[in-house]
Amino acid sequence: MGSETESAGTSSLFMEFARYFELSLALTPAEKEAVYAVRYRVYCEEFGYEPIEAFLDRQETDEFDNQSAHCLVTHKETGRPAGCVRLVFVEGDNRLPMELHSGGAIDADFMRRFDQTRGEICEISRLAVDGAFRRRRGEDASQFGAHDSFLFNDEERRTFPLIAVALFLASAAVADIQSRPNLFAIMEPFLPKILGRIGVQFQRVGEDFQFRGVRAPYYANINDLVRDIPDDLRLCYDAVKAQFIDVLYPGESMTRQTAEAGSRGVSATQGAVSRVA
Repeated sequence: MGSETESAGTSSLFMEFARYFELSLALTPAEKEAVYAVRYRVYCEEFGYEPIEAFLDRQETDEFDNQSAHCLVTHKETGRPAGCVRLVFVEGDNRLPMELHSGGAIDADFMRRFDQTRGEICEISRLAVDGAFRRRRGEDASQFGAHDSFLFNDEERRTFPLIAVALFLASAAVADIQSRPNLFAIMEPFLPKILGRIGVQFQRVGEDFQFRGVRAPYYANINDLVRDIPDDLRLCYDAVKAQFIDVLYPGESMTRQTAEAGSRGVSATQGAVSRVA
């Protein structure tokens, strides 16, 4: 009962979130520059994960960006980029960031099941929320929390914690659309717990390791994840997915949503959801 109430409250909060923020794919050079600028502010200036002097153009980029899809959250009233994430795909012999940085912490037996289907795996990576949207009043700094600012009213601040959750949903939607059902992420221990409380379940698939603090590898199958999330949250997910399909495949959104809703046991009414932003 408690989890159902919490998910319903989250769904209502997502509707508030959509009043203040736009969630979109970053497809144009200008949109990608906005993504890289958020990453620079968070990863270089704020947390010191990457050296400032390596990015004189204030655009934090790396070798994985060209094999990725990028998503952006923008504050509607100010037009300010609030957060970003990328979904890294495997193409040919390319590796995922987790394979480069985890130092063998990922369960090798678990990974072997994907040896013949590496084109179906992907990784959520470079999730960042701008500091202006990170802390509520009185909260300490945290990479995914929400920052004191007199630019925003209390109603807006209540939605700040959903920026990271929305970016996770966006990543899952892109993976779903691109038929990459096996989704990985390297996360701090607290983040899977937050996601789990609203019904988004990731499976731990390895040991803790040190990479910008303590991290661990996690996995979710998209079909299982979408099937198991609460109905109210699935409506939010379907809205994001429908929006992205409209952008990537104009005119196909309703056809895809109806077919996939039927395959997952979701009613056609639930599948027919309006845009998030």
